[in-house]
Amino acid sequence: MRLFVAVFITEKEIKERIISLQKEINDLSGKLKQVEPDNLHYTLLFLNEVPKPKVDAVIAELRDVEQVSPFDLELRGVRVFPNPKRPRIFWISAGNGSEGLTNLARQVRLRLGKLGYKDSKSFIPHLTISRIKWLEPEAKTALGKIIQSYENTSFGIQHVDHFSLVKSTLTPQGPIYEAVEEFPLSQKT
Repeated sequence: MRLFVAVFITEKEIKERIISLQKEINDLSGKLKQVEPDNLHYTLLFLNEVPKPKVDAVIAELRDVEQVSPFDLELRGVRVFPNPKRPRIFWISAGNGSEGLTNLARQVRLRLGKLGYKDSKSFIPHLTISRIKWLEPEAKTALGKIIQSYENTSFGIQHVDHFSLVKSTLTPQGPIYEAVEEFPLSQKT
C-alpha cells in the first residue's frame, strides 16, 4: 500500500484562492497538471510502499506523536522546484505557523524513523498546486512574473488540529487519496 503522512487543506476560502491561481498558470503554454482542490496537502513524510502487516505498526507510532498542539498555518508565497529555469513543481510556501508544521514533521519522522521510514531530504514546507512537464520558453518568463507577483501573497490561514495517514492509488487520471487514519493533535493543558 502506497502511503504518506500529511496535513490537508480544508478551508474553502484558501482552496478558492488556489483554484484562481491554478487557472492563471493553466493559461501558460506547456504541459501542466493541476492538483485537485480536495488533494491539496503538505506532505510530512512519504513512506512509499508499506506492506500490509506493517501498516498497524505505522499507525501505532503515529498515535504516539506528542508535544504538538493544534496551530494556525498561513499559506504564503509561491515557489518552484527545482528552480525557475527548470520548473517541475509549482508550490505554495508556509508563512506564520510554519514552525508548528516543521515540528509536526519532525515528530512524525522521529516516530516512523524507528520503523525504518526516513527521508534523506530536510523538510521544506510546500503545498504542491501544479506539476509541470514542460513549458515553452515564453511561458517560463510568464511563470517568473507570476512567482514575483505572488511571492508574498497570503492565501489564508488553515487551522491544523490533526494530520492523516493517507493511501495513494495512482491512476491515469491522477492520484486517488484515501485517509487510512486521522490523528488529532494533543491539547496541551
